[in-house]
Amino acid sequence: MGAVWEAVQSFTNRAVAVKVLHARWSSNEVAVQRFVQEARIVAELDHPNIAQIVDGGTDRRYGVYAAFERLSGCSLYDWLDEHVRLDLLQVERFIVPIMHALSAAHGRDVVHRDVKPDNIFLAMQSDGVMHPKLLDFGISKVGSNSALVRTRTGTLVGTPAYMAPEQTRGERTLDHRADQWSVAVVLFECLTGRLPFEGKSLPEIVGGILHGTPTNLAQLDRTIPAAMSAAVMRALSKDPADRFPSMLAFASEIHDACRVARASLAYAETATITGDDKPRRP
Repeated sequence: MGAVWEAVQSFTNRAVAVKVLHARWSSNEVAVQRFVQEARIVAELDHPNIAQIVDGGTDRRYGVYAAFERLSGCSLYDWLDEHVRLDLLQVERFIVPIMHALSAAHGRDVVHRDVKPDNIFLAMQSDGVMHPKLLDFGISKVGSNSALVRTRTGTLVGTPAYMAPEQTRGERTLDHRADQWSVAVVLFECLTGRLPFEGKSLPEIVGGILHGTPTNLAQLDRTIPAAMSAAVMRALSKDPADRFPSMLAFASEIHDACRVARASLAYAETATITGDDKPRRP
């Protein structure tokens, strides 16, 4: 629906990314509302793990636009395309901060509705450290505020493979727990290199989401910590009530699982080096 251009802010000489709505959508009221809504959501959230907006408005030649901070790096989608999986340290560094960003959004009654590797950007900082940023709030659900665009019941909004069951049904009442499902799908993909529900067609994918049972992570890869597997599978519960009470609670489980697993691995490696794992005389 739009294009993103690299540009320079004339007064500050700062490099920015300018998102422009395609001309063919400029007369579509819903499209324009969603575009403006995204800019306002990002501006209000002001979170370090959400791509920041620096300007916006309407240009006589190009139409409605929004200028975001210019990020250098790659999307998680591109990272996985090359590396296939994430290790535990990368899960902790790349995914957990995104979960905290979503928690901040949920605190403002915003449901992202399109969490996927394409919308997680790994921004390279000047010190060489990759900093995750959540992108694209263009189809977010914002409470019940009538001043903002709404989605009609029964309308499929999002990316099918990452959508929660209630989202595939087009339920207007879906809440923050739909984002938990999407994050769980992302984690499943990052840890195994595959999606929990796959198919060659949209009906096949949606059918799996609504009625299928994903293979338990622990069965796919025994090196995945049991606590992490349990957390991901809980967030993939069909009934939202069976998921976590909040994204923060989900993030805490993933963070703790990573920390404990890495500590255990470090201890095992140290024991092997020092010989502490060898049997001793009484």
